[in-house]
This record gives sequence, C-alpha cells and structure tokens, in this order.
Amino acid sequence: MNVTQCNVGGQNKLNDNTLSERSCCGNTLNGLPVELLENIGSWLPYPDVCNLRLVCRHAYNSIPNRIVKRAKENYYYEFPKMEKYNMEQKDLDFLNKALDWGRGIVPLLDHQFFSLNNEGRVIEHIGRPEYRSFFSRFEFESYCPISMKLSKSGFYIYTGKLANGLFFLKLPNQSMIKFFTRHSPEYDKILWRSSKHLTSGEDCHLNFYCFYVGESFDQVLETFKLTNSCTSLAGLVEDMLQNKKIYF
Repeated sequence: MNVTQCNVGGQNKLNDNTLSERSCCGNTLNGLPVELLENIGSWLPYPDVCNLRLVCRHAYNSIPNRIVKRAKENYYYEFPKMEKYNMEQKDLDFLNKALDWGRGIVPLLDHQFFSLNNEGRVIEHIGRPEYRSFFSRFEFESYCPISMKLSKSGFYIYTGKLANGLFFLKLPNQSMIKFFTRHSPEYDKILWRSSKHLTSGEDCHLNFYCFYVGESFDQVLETFKLTNSCTSLAGLVEDMLQNKKIYF
C-alpha cells in the first residue's frame, strides 16, 4: 500500500543544518518584531510553523513552544473523497447515551477495536465508543447494475476522536467489506452492493462498524495497514490513504 506519512513529528529544533542568520530569508526575518513573528506563527499549520522556526534563531526564539504545540494538536489527516463532518454536542451526547443504554442489553452495540501494543503488534478488543468529535466522513455509493445508477447507501467511513483522547478510523468491519463492497474502476469509487444486511457470517455478534485507534493518525494508519495486510479491505481503501491534510 502506497502511503506517504505526514511528518507530524517534524523537526522544530535548531541544528547544524538549520539556515543561518546570514541567509537572505534569515536577514529579512531578523528585522521583524517578535510580536509579529509570533502572530504569523499562530496562523500557520504545524509543518509550516516548524519550518519557520528553523529559518533563523530570531524566528526560533520569537515563536514559543505553546504555538507549536497548539498547531500540532490542530493538525489532522483527512482522506481524499471524504467531506468535513461535525456533530453538535447535543447530538454527540445523545449518541453516547444511546450506546450506554444498550450496555449489557443489546450485543450488537459491541464493536471491534484494533490498536498497537508497546511492541508494535496489533491487538484487538471488544468495546463501545464514547465520542468526543468527528472530523470527516465518506459515504459509500450503492450501484444498481439494472438501472446502472449510483445512489446513497447510508454506510460511511469516519475519522474523529474518542473521549479518551485516541484518534480513530471507523469503517465497516472486515466481514461486511468482504461481502458487500467492491471497487469500480469505471467510477473510480468504492461501491456498496445493493444488499443492506448489517451482519453476516461469524461476525454476526459484532456491530457493523469497527475502529482503528491510536494516539496519532500515524498510529491509526499503521494499525489499519497491519490489520488489513493482504486483504481485500486494504485494496478497497488504498486510494483513501493518500494523506490529504485539512486544518481546523
């Protein structure tokens, strides 16, 4: 799978390779007030503010670590063909409460969660999400071979953050993908087959969706790739892992 990771751990310290203050750019920045450089840094996305600090020591000293930290916290992945997606707090509260109501009563509310352990291996557990926010979503389109038309399926891939601080990639579980999705080169889309069944095979006791979680989207993507290596799922969503960035 061709995935170019974003350098979210980008260099932000001066070293021997840093441009010196004798450079043209460095000389220009040396004449700017500290307050102006700090203001400029506060508007830049994480990679750019790191690069600006590396231009010269004046820029490095003028842009404090809190600016860099805030930029990093607001720097997220969005997958191509996904749209920005938000949910109001009252709707998030209702969704989380609905999941809690089903605890111990409705087994279909259980989800598969995949994450990496300290050795970098994928581990799986069963649980229920508590959402903090959603960032983006992609809706599968359902293709009807008779009418040769596409329609909305109501099935999605999501990115977001859980209440415990972990980022997530949420999408139909492997069983659902295997039976009900296909890649259609003529439309350059991931399509949902017309069947609307939510469970199938041995995964019938699990929720339709599963989660890949991590402390960063680097970990989320690594977990996804390791979990779905050499599977049809990996091929189906490969085009969506090209790391188009958006900023909130």
